[in-house]
Amino acid sequence: MKKKRWAKISALVGIVGGAFLMVSPMGLLAAGIGANDQIFGSIFILILCTNLAIFCVALKSKLYYKGDDRVSKSVTNTFLIAGTIGYAPIFIWILGYIPFLNDLLYWLFSAVFSGQDAFSLLFLMVEFVAILSIVSGIGYGVSFKNFRK
Repeated sequence: MKKKRWAKISALVGIVGGAFLMVSPMGLLAAGIGANDQIFGSIFILILCTNLAIFCVALKSKLYYKGDDRVSKSVTNTFLIAGTIGYAPIFIWILGYIPFLNDLLYWLFSAVFSGQDAFSLLFLMVEFVAILSIVSGIGYGVSFKNFRK
């Protein structure tokens, strides 16, 4: 019988991580306007760590509750999608250090995102991950009633 522990952890990470991701772009904007590189870098690293935490917890909870009817599949899938979307830029950034992939990624992004502001794309991605994370965290919280003590 699977325990309620991962549902609690997933709910906490989903809601708290999503709430942080909702307000963090405003901190990036304020640091950018104030030209404070240290605060901008710190907030950016916190965003990356939050996305990584959401991805790791979502993957673990998806595998842990696989085949369990007490936690809805849509909740686990939504949380995993939020983690994957949040983790994708980190993975692409790591791939950029491979010499031939760096040129290919530069060509691809310049062709696809021509004329787009990088901050607006980051803002939309972070807000979308935040909304999905909060919704799935609430879904995990709702599933608490399905567990016996």
